[in-house]
Amino acid sequence: MAILGELEYRGFHYRYKLSDRPQGEWLVILGGALQSLNSWDNYLDYYSRTFRVVVCDLPGMGESDTLPRGYPMDFLADCLKHLLDSLGIARTHIKAVSYGTPITYIFANTYPEHVDRVILAGTMKRIPDAVMDDTLESIRIMQSEDREQAIALFTRMFLCTDKQEDIDNSRLAQKLLRIGISKLSAIRRRNYVENTMRMINTPHLDYSDCAHLPFLIFTGEYDNYTRPAYCREVAQLLPSAHYTLIRHADHLANLEQFGTVSRLCEDFLAGRDISHEANCGPYERLGSRA
Repeated sequence: MAILGELEYRGFHYRYKLSDRPQGEWLVILGGALQSLNSWDNYLDYYSRTFRVVVCDLPGMGESDTLPRGYPMDFLADCLKHLLDSLGIARTHIKAVSYGTPITYIFANTYPEHVDRVILAGTMKRIPDAVMDDTLESIRIMQSEDREQAIALFTRMFLCTDKQEDIDNSRLAQKLLRIGISKLSAIRRRNYVENTMRMINTPHLDYSDCAHLPFLIFTGEYDNYTRPAYCREVAQLLPSAHYTLIRHADHLANLEQFGTVSRLCEDFLAGRDISHEANCGPYERLGSRA
């Protein structure tokens, strides 16, 4: 059974969920802008067979305290260090998705001595012009509380409905996204607005200056938000990275291809060969020092 906890960092309360596995390497999971602790229950159960798992809603995420947009991503990276210190975790793997990926990169680069392996799913070095208009519109809609418009926009942003016949569980993803948006609380809508403005205001990260750690970068082959080209660009800028795509999936690959993603990540974290996964490809070793 998972253990729920709450911590406070510099005036902001945040929440975490901890597996009850007594031994093993640690794995921290950070989700995306519309996710919360409960979004990761299937993965927590799966990874807990091997790892001691912590899923965390840092300030501004899930139902944790809203973090005003003026606080930089570095603050959240320092808060992640506070989580590890509070739980007595000296070293951990980290898996991050979408909004959680720049926080994780900054943490790994600032505190490399506390990091084993890093997984960045659905990442990019900045919000590009191609998706900026939709991103700004999502802020306006969240502030207006028009749930039907929000559902329509986020469906267009995060799901590739043009390829739904080729995307496993596409209709399930659409259904769950609709339910999730319709049930967003006031604090989670505020959190989305502040977090998205923080992303927009974040300077371009210098991935070429990163600590030399093992990275895995992936997204769905039909991701039309953090597009494959954006993810591959990050992999190329890092000193060394494994890069692949999840077939028959889009931005919500973690939902649509649970089996593939969980096996891929577990093998990478264990240091095993990941090029054999049948539902991934192409597989590349990239980076400035690869």
